[in-house]
Amino acid sequence: MSRILSSPVTLWICIAYLAFAFFVTLTWHFPQLSYLMPKRLEQWMYPITKTDLDVLRFAHFLALAAITVRFLPRDWPGLKSPWLRPLILCGQHSLEIFCLGVFLAFAGHFVLAEVSGGAAHARPGQPLPESSSCAAWRG
Repeated sequence: MSRILSSPVTLWICIAYLAFAFFVTLTWHFPQLSYLMPKRLEQWMYPITKTDLDVLRFAHFLALAAITVRFLPRDWPGLKSPWLRPLILCGQHSLEIFCLGVFLAFAGHFVLAEVSGGAAHARPGQPLPESSSCAAWRG
């Protein structure tokens, strides 16, 4: 596996895929660029839903992971930093963090549905990252 990840071909495929994904995202934010997207590609690719893990989303994840593994040394001192410790723990306890996120989303929806007006409508998703980090830290 390390031979594949250290290959220059893999690196350039990942960079090309991420550049293409960036261009597609630019067409969402700048409609004047949408004429550059081939219609057949749009028909094949859309709709993109966040609910499903389709091939394009998985390929994006793999490309980011391959580039990270390629350029981030295993013994990088930043990985032992106390500032990154909550993020590392979130990765190590990803199932628990996912379950906590589902529970907090349900609880936030319940609060927003039951409470009208007030501070509950300000930023319902705000506590999630902090709660996830705290849960992983205690974990």
